[in-house]
Amino acid sequence: ATAQVSLAVQALQRSQSLLTEDLVKVLSDANVSNPFYTLYGDIFFTDIGQADLKVLGTQYDLEGKLQVVAPLEKADLALVYPMPTWANRDCVKLSPCGQSERTNNVTRRS
Repeated sequence: ATAQVSLAVQALQRSQSLLTEDLVKVLSDANVSNPFYTLYGDIFFTDIGQADLKVLGTQYDLEGKLQVVAPLEKADLALVYPMPTWANRDCVKLSPCGQSERTNNVTRRS
């Protein structure tokens, strides 16, 4: 949904109009050299009006930073697949895990 909202906002900004025909023209003019930019990559449309979106695959690294894993030519991190089960992940680095303890009305997992 984020990409669609971003696309709608950019189309309205480019057209500077709420008229359907103006928005259609702006969307029709979006091509490889004139894409819309979103969090998920560039969006443009083919000659038949089909959206062409090259989606970026992401995964968190061990420091909790979001990294691109696909497509390979844009990857910052090797894809970890299959992911380890929750029981086999080192969740202590990112958040407390394991047994719970209650202190000052706050439940903490350790």
